[in-house]
Amino acid sequence: MNKKRMKILIISLVVLLIVLVGGTFAFLYFMTDIFKSPDQLFYKYLGQNTEIVKLVEQPGLEAFNSKKQLNSYINVGDFSFEITSNDAELKEVADIMNDLTVNFSGRADRVNDRAYQEINLLYKTTNLFKLKYLQDGNKYALASDDIVNKYVGIENNNLKELAKKFGLTDEQLVAFPDKIEVKDYSSLFEISDADAKRIQETYSAVFTNNIPKEKFVKEDKMVIQQNNQSYDINRYSLSLTDKEINNVLTQLLTTLKNDDATLNLIIAKMALIDETQQLTVDELKESIQAMLDENQEVEENGSTLKITVFEYNGSLMKTTVEIDAEEWLVIEKKENEYHLTMSATKDDQNTKIVMILGKQDNTTNIGYSIYINEEEQMALNLKITTQTQESGSKTNIEIIGKIDQTQVKAVMNNKEEFTNAIDSIDELNNGNSIMINDYPADQIAALIVAIQEQFQKVLVEKMQVILVNQ
Repeated sequence: MNKKRMKILIISLVVLLIVLVGGTFAFLYFMTDIFKSPDQLFYKYLGQNTEIVKLVEQPGLEAFNSKKQLNSYINVGDFSFEITSNDAELKEVADIMNDLTVNFSGRADRVNDRAYQEINLLYKTTNLFKLKYLQDGNKYALASDDIVNKYVGIENNNLKELAKKFGLTDEQLVAFPDKIEVKDYSSLFEISDADAKRIQETYSAVFTNNIPKEKFVKEDKMVIQQNNQSYDINRYSLSLTDKEINNVLTQLLTTLKNDDATLNLIIAKMALIDETQQLTVDELKESIQAMLDENQEVEENGSTLKITVFEYNGSLMKTTVEIDAEEWLVIEKKENEYHLTMSATKDDQNTKIVMILGKQDNTTNIGYSIYINEEEQMALNLKITTQTQESGSKTNIEIIGKIDQTQVKAVMNNKEEFTNAIDSIDELNNGNSIMINDYPADQIAALIVAIQEQFQKVLVEKMQVILVNQ
């Protein structure tokens, strides 16, 4: 593993561990006397930013998906576009896309370990194309009567041997799995109470011991407007020079390097992400030492960092991060949403990225926009509404993207219902399917070429159908 990737993984997982246990900063506050000093209040309200994680949590959906793995079900759904544009060239394409609809339906038989899905592409009321998906144990295949008269698929076994037929070298095959396993990452976010307490105590001490109390300041009160209301805000800030930041980072890395328990926990979590990486504690320590050595070589230029938390009536309303007195990051809490804004200016051009995370009842909203000199360049919004119950679920996903004069809206609906009355699903056998694992490289290549040629021919035919029906 290269050093850069190692750094990213180590730092990401350390941060993850701290966030998952509720935040070191929140811990620092609760372990001290209430309202005793600016540093305690700063840590308290900074720690409330970890509530952002809750906005994307879907505990009900996770339980439902676990149930789906064990119980048979049927599903039906659709997918459609709604495109608007002031661009004359794009408008013609938009008109065609707006008349396209994808309908799908299927069933999963958990007793026999089979699943079937039928997907239809319609233009207005004309069925343009039908695609069938069939899973039978470790075999996965697709079929379309317009393209080929059998299912063409792959068996999820001996994949290294199959990869060789596509020209992968022995060196490339080292990281290539022989079988693709669906991983359960739920334990990645689990940590014992004992580990949580130890990590909190160990790394909160690094901050308290290396950041002097005088660096924390209670700022003058200020009035801000939000949701058409005025709020008399308390502000608490922390200001550090690049030298002081470097010192805290050095102490954090040194503490981690000597913390075998946390290093072993990191190794366990990394194995869940990539089981091919067999790392040891000594290897992690070597990488951390390399980071410490690099940290010593960082040139200090007198830059300053200031973090300010804005509090009203015991709750965090806003957090700002300034670098050299220029606002770089703003996190605002607005009712059921968090607004995150990153901003940077170079050569008189200000670039701003705004992200919105919100959740209300069964609906989660995620928005993303880019502005240059206050003019919106592009925007993307995702809204997911999921209703789950014992008998099944309903899901609506809406994606809206805007760029220049064009807006693209895509909507998907899916309804799933648990049932024991599942219609039989065909098996994949030599009579109805081709598993490319069983064929030499030259025959696989010939099959791919034949499918490509037939697909291009069918595509031309379907476009003619669209033009006739416009």
